[in-house]
Amino acid sequence: MRNTILTIAILSMTIGCKKEETATPIPEKETPIEQLISGNQRFIEEKSIHPHQDKKTVLKNQNEQHPFAVVLSCSDSRVSPEVLFDQGLGDLFVIRNAGNLISDIDMGSIEYAVEHLDVKLIVVLGHTECGAIKAYIEDKDNLYKKHLNHIDDIVATLAEEKEEQAEEKKCRRKKIYWVL
Repeated sequence: MRNTILTIAILSMTIGCKKEETATPIPEKETPIEQLISGNQRFIEEKSIHPHQDKKTVLKNQNEQHPFAVVLSCSDSRVSPEVLFDQGLGDLFVIRNAGNLISDIDMGSIEYAVEHLDVKLIVVLGHTECGAIKAYIEDKDNLYKKHLNHIDDIVATLAEEKEEQAEEKKCRRKKIYWVL
């Protein structure tokens, strides 16, 4: 499933934010990837400018949207693409779910953004300490099946991923039970 992504950019983030009083404007001629990189740099340096986060932007975007990137991200509350990339309303088309899984619905959302919103950049944003991945790796005896709820669907889908299976085997050989 993950091989069907059109473009993948993996960026390293740090977490922690402080609003800066004197912010510099976003350069006009940056490519989409440069916008994300410079926004993340502002975030890391605690110089976020929080662009496009006002009523004027809401009103401007009420009839149409023009995001410059799709970001597939974990739904973990500590990983907010708009904050980490210092972007605002209408800048990113964000798809979030536990474990960064790409279901048919998520793939349809990505296709929609590319075909109908003319988005040229797709980012799969990973992070450390992912609870969904941890649940899959640590569930050596398939105990998740006892829950009989939708969390099982997440863990079962992770279990079907070939790259997750390969990583699990590698970790078990090395006696490692924690994976990003």
